Amino acid sequence: MQRVFKLGLLSGLMLAGSAAHANIEWSGFANIGAGFTTGSDEQAFGYEDSVDFKPDTLFALQGRAQLADDLSITTQLMSRGEDNFDLGVEWAYLQYQLNEAWTINAGKLRLPLYNYSDSLDVAYSYHWLRTPQAVYRVPFDNFTGASVQHNAFLGDSMLSTQFIVGNFNDSVEVADSQAETDLENLVGVSSSLNYHSWTVRGGFFYSSDVSVELQTPEFNGLMMQLSGADFASLADDLRVDEREGTFASIGLNFDNFDWVFASEYTELEVQDSFLAKQRSFYASLGKRFGSWMPHVTYAGTRDQQADFALATLPEPLAQGVQQLTSSTTQRSNMTSLGLRYDVRAGVAFKFDVTHVDDKALDTRSNVVSFSVQTVF
Repeated sequence: MQRVFKLGLLSGLMLAGSAAHANIEWSGFANIGAGFTTGSDEQAFGYEDSVDFKPDTLFALQGRAQLADDLSITTQLMSRGEDNFDLGVEWAYLQYQLNEAWTINAGKLRLPLYNYSDSLDVAYSYHWLRTPQAVYRVPFDNFTGASVQHNAFLGDSMLSTQFIVGNFNDSVEVADSQAETDLENLVGVSSSLNYHSWTVRGGFFYSSDVSVELQTPEFNGLMMQLSGADFASLADDLRVDEREGTFASIGLNFDNFDWVFASEYTELEVQDSFLAKQRSFYASLGKRFGSWMPHVTYAGTRDQQADFALATLPEPLAQGVQQLTSSTTQRSNMTSLGLRYDVRAGVAFKFDVTHVDDKALDTRSNVVSFSVQTVF
């Protein structure tokens, strides 16, 4: 929390210090949501069977200081309900506009993994109440480093390409526990081609050094038991220490201001570790009727569980390894029915019912959610 406060203070001072020499543009957005599951033993998207306002609620304020015609500073502060409304710095970067085609950004930036990465938290900008959680489940959204953006017209089409380089270091949720996670030497590229109502997008990201320090009694106990039983090499293989990691995505969208179609497929893999290879997808269709837009989304996860030779292990140790690898493996189907109503420009009300069929755990959940989302 102290680190977050220092970052927020520094970002504020950067904007305040430039106020005398630059015009500052302020904007913001808010999502005020609530939801619950329909069964007493059900959990999904942070909700249980009692009404909760935290999982889908957030507030954000963004300031952009124009230092010169081609130079600006942007800082975005955000307070999330799921983080007990602690204030954090979501973005803080310097932007240099080389020309109409090329832009360079440096600082704390959004990682462009998905079709909706840039507007991920601005739920007003898309038709769902929340993005499909089967796909949008990488436990971090930002990185520290630099990006280069290039835009080019190709006849009636617009090609946008972004190159990134940097690193990530923070505590994220892994196997239902917090784990210190480092991604070094992170590089990647994403590109989207827009032609009239159609947009196709793809991306690929690579880190040569992924480390995940899972510190739970169960994990540490299993590592000690394996090492004590002369299976130290297996314990080393299970640890995520300086492993290679990749993320790939492809998406297709259509929006003619009448019908909306959106789809994505993603794969995430950290090689030679206990982490499952994640494979995720969704397809969504919506239709506008004036200010109303009903929509339906089908999404799924088809993870591939990490495979280790367990035949030579004593039964208790084999069970421990099996439980560890299965804890990061998701196989589920999610079906959502949603409704968006545009109250006025900049304000939308959304309602969503999602059925989650978890094949890995053999459980089923129904989540009812509603939200007021705004930009200002």
